[in-house]
Formats: sequence, structure tokens, C-alpha cells
Amino acid sequence: GTKVMQAACSGQDRMSPPKRWTVALLCVLMMVADGDAFMATQPCCSKRRTTGAVCAASSGSAGGPTLKLIVCQGSSCLGRCKGAFNPRDALAELIQGDGDSNVQIEEVNCMNMCKRGPNVRLVLDGELVTVEGKMNELETKRKAFQNIGGEQRVSGLWQISQQVLTGDLPTMKHGPPPPASL
Repeated sequence: GTKVMQAACSGQDRMSPPKRWTVALLCVLMMVADGDAFMATQPCCSKRRTTGAVCAASSGSAGGPTLKLIVCQGSSCLGRCKGAFNPRDALAELIQGDGDSNVQIEEVNCMNMCKRGPNVRLVLDGELVTVEGKMNELETKRKAFQNIGGEQRVSGLWQISQQVLTGDLPTMKHGPPPPASL
């Protein structure tokens, strides 16, 4: 189970794209077959750049609400980050450090808000939400946190997400999130 997946996934960043996709799919299939909570902590998920791929998952054993952070991984958004910073990787580290978190990360290739990227949407229990008092007018209108291109912004977003999960911050629901852009 897990040892096989770790071995298969550990060298994935050195593989050609078709081989990476195959190994990633095998990792997911093995995880499902074994019932193993694997995806959040393994390099195959933190290095992948796939549209709509869930890269960090919680076990869900804590109960309560679940929060999905939808992170844009388009080249224009990532090009606006400081140095080689990737908000998805930084958020995945925070989730991993949290242990029994009810937070997931999902990658999308584009949210069509490139000039203000990287962008992150919050989906609470399947509903796209905005956070009153924590988003500016444009972010509220576009239903996404914008300019998440450095550690400070990711840290602030992580704190907001934790307060949303505990119900300490008011949110407005906007229905299901839009489909991922290809």
C-alpha cells in the first residue's frame, strides 16, 4: 500500500508528463483501493500541476465543516509570485502541519483573473463563499482572494480559512464553485 505509493511517487518530478499522469493516477487508485489517507503528504501531489487535481486532502475524521481552497496554477498567476514561490505548495505545507485538518486544496489551471493572481477561492461544504470584512470589494465581486503571491498573503489566508472553519468569521454563500477552466 503506502510504501509502494511512496516509492512510485517519490521520483515523479523527474518523469515525463505522460508518465507523471500515469503514476499520479496509480497513486490515487491505490489510495482509494487501500482506503489510505495518502495524498496530502506525498511529493507526487505537491509537485503536480494538473487541472482540477486535489493535492491536499484531509481524513475528514475531525467532523464539522470542510473547506476546499481552489488555487489557480496558471502560468500567468504563478509568474506573479515572488521568486519560485507557489501558493499551492505553501498552503499544502500548512495543511500538513495542521495534522487533522478539514481543509483540502484543489488546483485549477485558470480562473480568468490573471492580472490579479494568484487567486484562491474558498468552498465551504460545497458552497463557494466570500468572507465579510476580509475581502476587498473586487475580491468579493469576483469571489476569490487575489494577489496570493507570497508567504505573508498565504499566512493571512490560512488564518482566515481557520476562522471560517470554526464559524468565527461570517461568510456569504454563492452556490457551487464554477467549473475548472481548461
